[in-house]
Amino acid sequence: MKYTILRRLSQISILVLFILGNNFAFKAASENGILSGILKGNLSSSKLLGTINLSDPFATAQMLLASFSLGATAVIGAVIVGAFYALIAPRVYCSWVCPINLLTDLAAWLRKRLGITTRIVSVNRKARYVLAVLALVCSGAFGFAAFESVNFISLFARAVIALSASAFAIALLIVVFEIFAGDRTICSRLCPLGGFWAA
Repeated sequence: MKYTILRRLSQISILVLFILGNNFAFKAASENGILSGILKGNLSSSKLLGTINLSDPFATAQMLLASFSLGATAVIGAVIVGAFYALIAPRVYCSWVCPINLLTDLAAWLRKRLGITTRIVSVNRKARYVLAVLALVCSGAFGFAAFESVNFISLFARAVIALSASAFAIALLIVVFEIFAGDRTICSRLCPLGGFWAA
C-alpha cells in the first residue's frame, strides 16, 4: 500500500507516453524525426525511444505456437521484456504497468464505499494459471493467438491510446464486474497474463 501513489503514476505515465507517441508524433530529441517518440505501439508490441523493440512474451509465445514462425524483432523484443521482468520482479507488470490494476482498485474502493458484500462469482485462485496454459494450448491447436483475441488488457489500453470513447465502455464493464465479483477477481483469479508472470 505504501507504493500506491507511485504505482498509479507509473501506470498513468506509461499510458500517457503511448498516447503521445502514437497520436501526436511526439518528437523528443531529433529535428529530422529519427526519434519520433518515447513509446510507440501498445502493451503487446512497442518501440522504446524509436529503436528498442519490446514484445509481450506471453503474446509472443501464443503467436509462435499458432504459426510456428515469428520474426526476429518479436522474439528479441520478448527476450528483452522477459529478461527485464525476470531481473526486477515477475509481478512488476501487474502492479506497476498494467492499466487494469487502476480499474480493479477503483472497483474495490467503490465496493467498500457502497457496502457491497455480495459476490456473483466464485473463482478458484488457480484459475488464471489454468487459463494461461489453456491459452497456449488453444493457440497451438487452433492456429491463432487465443488470449490475444479476447485480451481485455489490450482492448482497454488500445482504446485509451487511440483516445477512443470505447475505453469508457470497457472500463465500466470491468469496474461493474469487479464490484460484484469482489476480491480483485480479474487480477488475482482470472487474468492469464497475471498467471503467466506469477508462474
